[in-house]
Amino acid sequence: MAKKIYKLTVEPLTCVHIGSGNKLTFLDYTVCRASANRNLYAKFSSDKILHRIATDAQKASAFERASESGNMKALHAFFQNNVNVNEDAEYLCDVTSEFSTLYAKNKEKDPYDNAAVVEQMYRPGDSAKPVIPGSSLKGAVRTAVLNNLMGNLSDKDYDGFRDELENCRKDSEKRKLEGNIQKKLLGKSDAKNDPFRAVEIADCCFKAKGTQIVGLLKTVSSNKNSGELFVSNSMQIQAEAIKGSLMGPCGIGESIMRINEGLQSSEDRNGKNAVSKALSISDIACSCNYFYWREFEKEYNKFYKDSVENCDLIVKLKGELDSCRKNKNQFIIRVGHWSQVEFVTFEENFRSPKTRMIRGKALPYGTTRTLFNYDGQYLPLGWCKCSIEEM
Repeated sequence: MAKKIYKLTVEPLTCVHIGSGNKLTFLDYTVCRASANRNLYAKFSSDKILHRIATDAQKASAFERASESGNMKALHAFFQNNVNVNEDAEYLCDVTSEFSTLYAKNKEKDPYDNAAVVEQMYRPGDSAKPVIPGSSLKGAVRTAVLNNLMGNLSDKDYDGFRDELENCRKDSEKRKLEGNIQKKLLGKSDAKNDPFRAVEIADCCFKAKGTQIVGLLKTVSSNKNSGELFVSNSMQIQAEAIKGSLMGPCGIGESIMRINEGLQSSEDRNGKNAVSKALSISDIACSCNYFYWREFEKEYNKFYKDSVENCDLIVKLKGELDSCRKNKNQFIIRVGHWSQVEFVTFEENFRSPKTRMIRGKALPYGTTRTLFNYDGQYLPLGWCKCSIEEM
């Protein structure tokens, strides 16, 4: 079948975090001095450390005492004191100054406080290279296309679906309705003729060296009176991430997008179109630029526009996104964890996320943002610039 193949170059503008599901502690990482004014985060292998010191009777005995005592702090201290970054490190990341400072404080705390926990970035297998999975990229594209197609609904269908959503009481009812909306938008009857069957996106891999950073994420809200950002210290998340170009030199990843035009033009055994709708690279780029820019503007105006501190990089992000969406060979996208609910669901009239409970109070979605603290400058996560080139 005929396929159009495009090279997809992905440049993260801000941090991107795709979770591995693992939480790392002082049994897994350390922070070491790289130069007079630069620290590095090193994810190490405890197995390598133990294998290396196996012939050292004194150190082997110290490990046995720490592990058998049940004292987690003693075990943490053993690995921190015996790690050799040159031999034991699996990969290295830059760190923010805030993370370095907190690392020193966390070493003195009770390990059961989970103060040192770091959310690990996804890396397939034993690779040190961070990856944005093709499924994540395709999911973000699908969200944009679906939202763009909302404009094609008749007033009757649009209002009807919105009324149905208001009457849904169970999550199962909402999921079923969402499925029906997708069928209507895409003109499909089931998964077999879903138009995204004809779209493939490969994993996007980044080099291990110089592309990664570890820092803190903060929950922020906008002061209704002054417009300034209010930073909450009640919840702090530490995470590995792919570094964005707005934070200095970073890596650029490459992927492949294939559009199966043969499948789009073929028929099934019943003489019907194999897929319900043909999607071109232009459809995808236009949908992403329309949807993600629209939602970014809403977020910018609500949270960042009136803030005169901590948002200089967000102003630069706005300019980068605006320039990219006007280039016919580029599109913008938001991908990964902490991309905010508005960017991963249907538009506002069809959005029904769960209410969050904080300190016993119910808070609606959309009143706070989770931002990466880059040495005093705050940035939303997940923003990428994608360049397309037909191969």
